[in-house]
Amino acid sequence: MESHIIKQGLLLMCSVIFCYCIQHITADNKIGCTYTYNVLVDPNFPLNASSIEANSTTVWCFTNNINDTYLIFQSIELGLATLTFADDFKPRNLTGYQASFVYVMSSKTFNVTLKTNDSAILQIDASYRTDSCQLKLKGDTANLQGPYLQTTNNKRIKCHFNYTASSEFLRALLSFSYINILSGEITILNEEGQVLADYKDKEMANKVLPDSLSNSSSILMMVELPSIFAGRETFQVVFTSVSVDCNKEIVLTNGTHTLSSPDYPNVYPNNADCHWIIKAPKGMALEVLLLDLKLADDFDHVSLLDGGSKMSPVIATWGNETKGNIDNLFLTTQEMLWLRFVSDESHVSTGFEVTVTVLSKPRRLVTNSGHLTSEGSLTTYQISVDPGKKVILTPSYHSTFLPISKVTVYDGFLISDSILGTYISTMPFYDVSSSSNRLMIISENFSPHNSFSASYIGKLPQNIAMETLRSSSGGVSLNPTFVNSTYTWYIIPPPNRPEGSFMELKISKICLHGNSHVTIHRSLSDQGNKVFTFTSQNSGHMIPAIRIPQGGDNVGIRIVYTVDVNNSLAVDEIIGQMAEFEALYHLSTECVVNGNVEPQITINSPYYPDQYPVNSRCTYNLETSLNLTFISFTRFKLAPSHYVSFSKVFNGTETPVGKINGSHMIQSDMILDLTPKHKLENSTGNNMLKVLFDATNKGIMSNLTVNSGFSADVQSIDCGGMVTSLKYHLQTLNYPQPVAMTTTCVWIVSLPKMTGPKKDKYHISKLHTPRKNGR
Repeated sequence: MESHIIKQGLLLMCSVIFCYCIQHITADNKIGCTYTYNVLVDPNFPLNASSIEANSTTVWCFTNNINDTYLIFQSIELGLATLTFADDFKPRNLTGYQASFVYVMSSKTFNVTLKTNDSAILQIDASYRTDSCQLKLKGDTANLQGPYLQTTNNKRIKCHFNYTASSEFLRALLSFSYINILSGEITILNEEGQVLADYKDKEMANKVLPDSLSNSSSILMMVELPSIFAGRETFQVVFTSVSVDCNKEIVLTNGTHTLSSPDYPNVYPNNADCHWIIKAPKGMALEVLLLDLKLADDFDHVSLLDGGSKMSPVIATWGNETKGNIDNLFLTTQEMLWLRFVSDESHVSTGFEVTVTVLSKPRRLVTNSGHLTSEGSLTTYQISVDPGKKVILTPSYHSTFLPISKVTVYDGFLISDSILGTYISTMPFYDVSSSSNRLMIISENFSPHNSFSASYIGKLPQNIAMETLRSSSGGVSLNPTFVNSTYTWYIIPPPNRPEGSFMELKISKICLHGNSHVTIHRSLSDQGNKVFTFTSQNSGHMIPAIRIPQGGDNVGIRIVYTVDVNNSLAVDEIIGQMAEFEALYHLSTECVVNGNVEPQITINSPYYPDQYPVNSRCTYNLETSLNLTFISFTRFKLAPSHYVSFSKVFNGTETPVGKINGSHMIQSDMILDLTPKHKLENSTGNNMLKVLFDATNKGIMSNLTVNSGFSADVQSIDCGGMVTSLKYHLQTLNYPQPVAMTTTCVWIVSLPKMTGPKKDKYHISKLHTPRKNGR
């Protein structure tokens, strides 16, 4: 039987199929019915508000001996009037504005009573049916209340609610305003019958449920409830017609997704109202990073909610007045995020852009100490200790990693916070300390048989002998006041450092007593390579700068200062023995010098004429169009194991031509022949002299021996050479043709010592300088 509808002010007349008589019985008779109906044969429910007088009572009496009766109220606005539903169960009173609803009557007889006062009834749009519980809604927006159950029968009521947007070009959005159902099922489908959501039993017990967005202009809500909810309010729903362009439901399995306002980076339209529902896999969370925000006025805003519904808790609201003063990154506690962008009818701007990333749902640890172990492939822990304390995290060496496993520790609860440490399978562990009372650990790519474990403790800053420095330059200093303590500094370079960069450490003050010592590690771990250990025996002389390469598993510097003095002395004597320690550090790029030797260039070791740093390595690429290069050293003082090498480079081919180290006694000048071995007659391209200065040390250094370095003038010459034989013929370029005015020729004579009466005596046997044109 199809639904029959009556509008305000319209009294439907007798059906041509089912003829019946309306019996009007005055209110003062024993029945009290204004109208009576048998719903099985009467096709109409003439609840006609326009015919109802003020300050009156009207009663509709119904009988139904077989089926349930479904009273369908599309809209109802009673004002101060009261509408009462009564049967053999218990009465229910309604007044004021009511959302659309269905009243399910299982009693064989029931009444509907309308009591009015001086105020007019605004609207009643009602009908009834006996075959099924159905209600169809349409418009820009529609409100729906869960069905009212007036039954004590032990059965389940099934209802279908269908909403259609106000235009085929809009989408249907369903939002729960309220729900409290302990038993039953609600299924939400789109126009094609695809299930958008399905909730059962306690999933609906006083929860905030996510919005459902159809991919078309209609959406269907199927509800099945047991009769135990008779007389109770079950749920409230709001249906809305939303724009197709900027209203989407996005399902993310992993990775990052970018969202932006309509037409970004161009200006957004007026009167925009956009909703995004972003869903992550079960057990995961979502992180939102704000990349750009430019709104036109205070009304335009972006809202983030922690869940999939507009009733979810608000994470953040970004408006024009908050620009420059807002956090730009947030982490949900749910698998879903509800994001809304709204603009008004006035001014516009370029809007916003965010990224949404799938993360594991954080496990909160709110204790001052504890232990944690990763669980599964992806785990997030957020540790919070007492305010004013810092978190000290100590990884366990019993952790087992896969080659792809990774653990990242953040100085706070957001992935935009500084990274305190990154642990991988090939890198030793190290302790970290937060700068506040919060710390987050994210473990990735672990199997059920592998895990990361660590312990943590909250300590007051004055009780922490640890400091983490994250900058490209800075300094450390310490004047110990406690006996037999260990102080640790972690110096962490920026993550976007250039390739081939290094950290340079310059110790400006060090004075050690007793067994106190300072150890420098070439990484952040105490298991990392030791660069050098200073003791009271080797720290009394001038200490050169130390360069520590940054790459691979060796990232950062760990400085460990161990105070170990004679504690049998009096306190004032002990403090007098305390050491002082100061050092500066900075990040430097690879030492590369490019230049041209024509007419001349000077190259120096780093910090010349002062000591060059330990682990220095510099490359000098010097171009020249000539084949001969004259090198004159004004100083050459290197440690025995440090060296300078020379190579000639042509068309990418490098050939060594010489090498000298600190143990060599060299003459002040040298000439190198850069002529390519297989240079074709018509080939083009300049020669290049590559000079490499290498003062690196392998492994742990027993000392920090360096020297003042070198300085050399490098010049291209037209002719010349190294004279090393006892008899040698010298001539200028293209002899006997005259030389050009800019011609430079250099010969360096280096002959072996002679013995006997003629020792160390040399002479020129013949000198021919032809003249031309009287010159």
